Amino acid sequence: MLGNGSLLATLSERGRVEGLFWPHLDRGPHLGELRFGLEVDGDHKWLDEGADGSEQSYLHDANVLLTRIGELELVDLVHELEPVFLRRVTSPREGRFVVHCRPELDGTDRSLAANVDGNRVVFYRRHVALAIGARDAQGFATGLGNTEGGIACPFRGEAVVACAFGASSREAVARLDAALQQDFASLLSSRRRHDSGRIGSAAQPSVETSGLAPLYRRSLLVLDLLSDRRTGAVIAAPELDPDFERSGGYGFVWGRDLAFIVLAFLAAGRDDLAERALRWFPNAQEPEGLWLQRHWTDGSLAPSWCKHQLDETGAILFAYEAAWRQLGDRALDAALWPSARRAAEFLLGTIEDDGIPCATADL
Repeated sequence: MLGNGSLLATLSERGRVEGLFWPHLDRGPHLGELRFGLEVDGDHKWLDEGADGSEQSYLHDANVLLTRIGELELVDLVHELEPVFLRRVTSPREGRFVVHCRPELDGTDRSLAANVDGNRVVFYRRHVALAIGARDAQGFATGLGNTEGGIACPFRGEAVVACAFGASSREAVARLDAALQQDFASLLSSRRRHDSGRIGSAAQPSVETSGLAPLYRRSLLVLDLLSDRRTGAVIAAPELDPDFERSGGYGFVWGRDLAFIVLAFLAAGRDDLAERALRWFPNAQEPEGLWLQRHWTDGSLAPSWCKHQLDETGAILFAYEAAWRQLGDRALDAALWPSARRAAEFLLGTIEDDGIPCATADL
């Protein structure tokens, strides 16, 4: 996954873009399909298909993804501030480069429209617009109804494609054009500097645990990506399986998970992220004082399935106390105290005559 706290991109092991979530990490994924292909001597091939082996890794200590498929190389990143996904494709072959998109803005392919303007195509529905473009490209689209489209351009060893979001077509196009006017190498360097700065500002591992340092640094970057920039909430994982065929339903904020993430933020010296997450909790709390299973990043209740899971509320109180002890922030403590009291009173009310809390759903 790649992102910046507003735009979250998920990709397969062969570099297929599976989801683009925006403007919140649980909003989208906005894609039915987004494919990249090459036409060489009349033979068309999608880059994420074929029998060739693939290799994939993050660039060292950066939220930049490198995928090699045979002789192809893909370098993917999300701008550190803007909702723009960029991909550079390199190959020794020459021909025609094609990007095809079948959007599902806000999870639907209905009531969509597309607009082609020179080197770009823009899909839009209500307050979500997605613009796709490249230098020297030509856009194409089917128009209303089953809206699909994309871009095509000559390929001479390298191509850079940008996908930009906005609340309007004008805003998405402005972001797209701004990204395409910059050299990809400078965008790559800027992203690496940003990620290096984030890592450098965190607490550093002790000598005894230095062997875990690469895992620790990558964990810092991952938690940055899962932290919603506007709300402070942290989703448990990107939603990769919304149909629950394997193990879906984690593209939400789970109070229990967020409590432990707050402990991680505190341990890593990520006090800014810890405070924003802590201040989110009261927005999601039920009037009775408990927290239910899942929430959207804006604090509203997401699909939940039982009366309560008491450990969820208990875990959040544990995180409140950890922050009280470590941060010593009187203003934060004062803001959280009404929430803490309601939660404690609720938990006390669950204790039955035998001194044991009442039965709760699941272990």
